Amino acid sequence: MSKTSEQWTREHDLALLFLSVAYGTDHELSEDELNTIVNSLQEWLPGQNVEKIHELVMEAFSVYLEGDLSSELSHTIQSLEKALTPKQRQRVLENIMRIAEADGVLLSAEQNLIGLVATTWGLKEIEQELLSQSTAHVEVSGGWSLLHDIALLYLIVAHSSDNRLSNQEIQEMIERLSEWQPDLTEEDIRSILREALQSYSEGLESEEIHDTMDAIKRAFSKIQCFAVVNDLVSIARTDGPLNQHAVSMIRSLADAWDIDIRIEHAS
Repeated sequence: MSKTSEQWTREHDLALLFLSVAYGTDHELSEDELNTIVNSLQEWLPGQNVEKIHELVMEAFSVYLEGDLSSELSHTIQSLEKALTPKQRQRVLENIMRIAEADGVLLSAEQNLIGLVATTWGLKEIEQELLSQSTAHVEVSGGWSLLHDIALLYLIVAHSSDNRLSNQEIQEMIERLSEWQPDLTEEDIRSILREALQSYSEGLESEEIHDTMDAIKRAFSKIQCFAVVNDLVSIARTDGPLNQHAVSMIRSLADAWDIDIRIEHAS
């Protein structure tokens, strides 16, 4: 089955979103996560037998594995936004939070995806309430993480465009990074930024920059990549209008992530 099939339903979209949270964040699908997905879908399909729901999940899983993950997820989130009422969208957010918590650990990648859905659907307050009520262990990644990769891109654009890094730019980066992982304290964010700055100050080869860009592209949906690009534009504008060098860097990054964006710079 494909998403263009007449047999593809709203519940298939829900299953694909649920799988994105359970499987797409760590490429593992535990029995607890699968059972939670099935139980969540039963709420949307009352009276449907478990075998049929399992079949629906497998159909969605097939599309998930064979498709362009970032574009499929982006389309699914937008499609569900149109198909669901505000109360139903809140129910879905509660569903995906429950699925993310099923294994007892709330991964950073799961939090990012939940945050993406909440932001897209205007449910940030509900997201924060759900996070505050969560009993799962919240993972704070040790070592280098995707948040470090994002911070590194922030620094590359902010510093290399004019060879300086202002306090205003640093504060803007801290605020932007906090939006990606709101459970972290400001000191946690500053620590990540310091580690990224240390890496940047040691000098980066073009291959390292490419690896950073590729890691984000593989882990994030197109909507999330677009959000990173939007962050870069805002950071680059902190000290005034964009210069040509900053515009060129951001456009190159957007092209690498297949994102169409118009950026104006000072003449």
